[in-house]
Amino acid sequence: MEACKPEEQEALSRNDEANDNGQKCFDNKKKGGWITFPFITGTVMGLSLATSGWTANMVVYAIEQYNMKEITAAKLYNISMGGMTFVNILAAVFADSLFGSLSIFTVASFVSLLGVILFTLSATISSLRPLPCTTSSFIKCKLPTNQQQCFIYVTIALAATGAGGTNFLLGTIGADQFPKSSEQQRIFFNWFLIANQLGKVIGYTVIVYLQNNVSWGLGYGIGVAANAVAIVVFLCGSCFYKRVMPRGGSPFTSIARVFVASLRKMNKIVAENYDRNCYFYGISSSDVINHQAPSNTLRFLNRAALKTMHKHEDANNSQKCTKSWSLCTVEEVEDLKRLIKVLPILSAGIVSSIIFTISSSLVVLQALVMDRSMGPHFKIPAGSMSIFILITTCIGISFLDRVIYPLLQKIANKSLTPLQCIGVGYFLNVLSAVAFALVEMKRLNVVKSDHHMLEQPHAVSPMSVFWLVFPLALLGFSAAFDFSSLMRFYYQELPASLSNTAVAITSLQFALGSYFGAVVLSVVQHTTSWLPDDINHGNIDYLYWMLSILGLVSFIYYLVCAMFYKYNSYDSNSASLIEDC
Repeated sequence: MEACKPEEQEALSRNDEANDNGQKCFDNKKKGGWITFPFITGTVMGLSLATSGWTANMVVYAIEQYNMKEITAAKLYNISMGGMTFVNILAAVFADSLFGSLSIFTVASFVSLLGVILFTLSATISSLRPLPCTTSSFIKCKLPTNQQQCFIYVTIALAATGAGGTNFLLGTIGADQFPKSSEQQRIFFNWFLIANQLGKVIGYTVIVYLQNNVSWGLGYGIGVAANAVAIVVFLCGSCFYKRVMPRGGSPFTSIARVFVASLRKMNKIVAENYDRNCYFYGISSSDVINHQAPSNTLRFLNRAALKTMHKHEDANNSQKCTKSWSLCTVEEVEDLKRLIKVLPILSAGIVSSIIFTISSSLVVLQALVMDRSMGPHFKIPAGSMSIFILITTCIGISFLDRVIYPLLQKIANKSLTPLQCIGVGYFLNVLSAVAFALVEMKRLNVVKSDHHMLEQPHAVSPMSVFWLVFPLALLGFSAAFDFSSLMRFYYQELPASLSNTAVAITSLQFALGSYFGAVVLSVVQHTTSWLPDDINHGNIDYLYWMLSILGLVSFIYYLVCAMFYKYNSYDSNSASLIEDC
């Protein structure tokens, strides 16, 4: 075995240190803090209002204004939402690797504005849409021309790209204004989510009402104004923001290098008692004493940072000790371990996302065959039932932040950890599936007790739609516990070089839940009789019971994962600060 010579290590490390100094994040300590809070929350509220203004009613718009068939419009919606989620991850990767979150967010917000402007033009300029269908010639509706199709597809693509590029990056920008793993970050993420939900509430109610009852152009026009105001508010606060730039080079390249370096040293045995001097830190040898050796977790990866090599191996790497595809720093190895550690937590939340996705879509079908009367002259739109999720999420976060957490801190002198908060959210998610099943059982009993209703297609039962509010509220409270906690958990536990990707991982979890939820619905529809075209003749309650069982199994799996998880940032002197939910 042959180790690097100290004098060679020190000389070369000076160059590495100089390079690292040129790549350090720009972090002005005089900036950031709560002065940025009104700018961040005002921006997210305006952008979420603008985005929900075109997503909430997109299927109806495609059917009524572009004469699309229902299934085609639904597929277009699913593709758009999937694309938006994909852009979330892509924007985070570019922000972490090349441009920084502020630059990506600013560009994406203008792209979003352009998309909403095009939606407004499509609603106000008749030549951009096909002729409307008439009752007498419904079957022979004129389809949109190629130019009209191209215009609406480009419009949706731009709006989805802009929304995807802003959603989670703004959360990272806001979190960067506060010390990492602090109580301030917990409060920020909670109120960030409240502002986001409030924007959606306005979009799902006011804008949808205006689009359906007044004018599509007016509804989209309000979205344009909200998006524009959001950009102005964000730019007004630019002089107060901390600007955190990438350190130079993609963190994903570093991750790949650790894997490659580990594979190239497969014949090495990594002992637990290796001296810290055996590892490469990318610093001068005199500073090694201030750094710890790699952890013993996933110890096989530690060989990527070993400076010593067999003589028959690459001599250059063994003597020069510079970062390469054969030698990585200890920090890079530990960063990869942190990413691998959160994967079980990520996988344990997929079933919860499936329950949320399926329940949010099926509740519309249930509402359509229930009494939606609210007074003698008003009916609640079936598509607006999700508003109860948004409202209870806002109420839940406010109650937790102002009552529950301070009470726990006062009584027990500690608060819930992020993983405990997430666990409570997942458990409430399972309870919501049980509640949906019980409500559907009662609804089916009401329908089956009246033979006339069974004979009529899609007959509306006298059972009030407000029976669905309780399970929807459980979904909202589950989101109050787990959504902001998930964002903060990933942000806290993943490396600083992946801060944008960390927050966007929450989007990845919900995206996986959405896609797997679609698979579950498709399999159930083709293999059982639970989901016929007329749900009065089906058994959606069986599907909810199946989801309840899957959710319970997934919750037990999550508890096991959380039990064995150790926080990377844990410090015995500041445990309450780091672990607060």
